[in-house]
Amino acid sequence: MTDSTDDDAASGRRRGLALEQAIYDAVWELLAESGYDQLSMAAVAKRAHTGKPVLYRRWANRAELALAALRNKVPPPEFPQGDQGDLRSDLIALLRPLADWLVATPPRSSAHCAPRF
Repeated sequence: MTDSTDDDAASGRRRGLALEQAIYDAVWELLAESGYDQLSMAAVAKRAHTGKPVLYRRWANRAELALAALRNKVPPPEFPQGDQGDLRSDLIALLRPLADWLVATPPRSSAHCAPRF
């Protein structure tokens, strides 16, 4: 009898972290190319070479998927030690590492990052 893991490897089917990373990579690529408005579960599934049911087992909708991809990519916040003296200074100390990270890793295309009002 063959091991199901051997069958998965032979068929090229990914599971676990490898599959999850392929999905997150697909989300980021699609966001960079088309923006959130055009992001769909079908497009992510196609880009990640998996099926929509695989996505819907993990995430209920594209918002949850995009948030999970963001959490996977963005480093966790470093909380400042102690009170900075006022709320503004506290927020700056909290958000500065995130802003530095965002500046250091710009998207491939910034056309879809501009807010639309």
